[in-house]
Order: sequence, then C-alpha cells, then structure tokens
Amino acid sequence: MGDLLNSEHLKARGFFVEIAQPVAGTHKYPGAPLKYERTPWEIRRPAPTLGQHNSEVFGKQLGISESVLSELKHQGVI
Repeated sequence: MGDLLNSEHLKARGFFVEIAQPVAGTHKYPGAPLKYERTPWEIRRPAPTLGQHNSEVFGKQLGISESVLSELKHQGVI
C-alpha cells in the first residue's frame, strides 16, 4: 500500500483524497478510478459513524416511536 500512496502517477492524477471523519480522523482514501471532464467526481461527505442514521431508519422509515427507540438504546440493542 505504501508504494501506491507514493506513486508519482497516482499523485499526479490526484487519485488519493483526504477525508476527515469525526471519529476516525483524517486519512487518505482511493478516489475515482476514472475521471471525466463533464462529470467531475468528488467525495461529498465521510462514511457515516456507527448508528449515525438509526433515528432516520428506525424512526422515519420503520415507524418506531422515540420511546421504543430510547428503550432499545438503553438495552444496548441498537
């Protein structure tokens, strides 16, 4: 992996991008394997943290109430 991170070719292409994630910190990740002039590629946000979307999925999409969600959190289920 070190050889890839230090590849002059990949550096020139801007292949690796730095992504700041609130828990993991800032790291380099592979970017777009292909680049198109008319449709530029970009990372819009880091990967979600564990459970970041629980309220949206369980509450809004599955219809679980806040009180049940709170109890599930308290029990360590989610």
